[in-house]
Amino acid sequence: MTLKRKYFDSLISTYGQNNARSALAERELVTLQRLLGLAFKKSSLSIESVQRSTSSGSSDTSSIRSVLDLGSGDQFLKPSFQKRNFAYSSLDITDCNFESDMFPYPDCTFDCVVSLAVIEHLSDPSIFLGESLRVLRPGGFIWLSTPNWHHYFHKFYDDYTHVKPYTPTSLVKLLSDFGFEHSVAYPSLRCKPAWSYIGPYPFFRAKYMFFPGNAKFPAPPFLKGKTCGIFALAKKPRGS
Repeated sequence: MTLKRKYFDSLISTYGQNNARSALAERELVTLQRLLGLAFKKSSLSIESVQRSTSSGSSDTSSIRSVLDLGSGDQFLKPSFQKRNFAYSSLDITDCNFESDMFPYPDCTFDCVVSLAVIEHLSDPSIFLGESLRVLRPGGFIWLSTPNWHHYFHKFYDDYTHVKPYTPTSLVKLLSDFGFEHSVAYPSLRCKPAWSYIGPYPFFRAKYMFFPGNAKFPAPPFLKGKTCGIFALAKKPRGS
């Protein structure tokens, strides 16, 4: 654990607070909104309008919504969530051991749990996912990202803190086995048209048919930003 903390402290120190981090946070949340529309299109759930069921059975859309950011690092997502009227909470490696500690929150506290590039660092994600499910409100969602082993296996262990690789299939199955529903995986493309996330071979297309973001040759923006990563989303069942 000490080695991991040293590694992540060093990583965070390279970020700094700058406009680039703010722009990245906005891109992440715009992407999340897009993915929620794809994943839960038959649901009222979205990042801009999370409806809660009250005891009378009606919906309350005026309540402050809440998000738990797991592995938050420099909390670069915080301003973007707060701008959207979310109450932001976070846990990082200095606050909690995700493989052994319970989260310090009551059951059914959050509307969404966000964890970007964390799960691949955990030898056993059992407590991490079990606690994520526990602190989510019924109907709330989890959003994860991780490298796609199919397309990143040659570099995965270049990061010595990586311990457990995933594929889109294994990640979706893992979330389902832990009690989440409507589990789905998409390429971790940012702010792309809907067709880039769905249809035939989306992960292959994301790896081989897009161009690097810093390509010197001209390419339309919607074809820039190739990726070897996975975004996964799932919901906590309303009856749980």
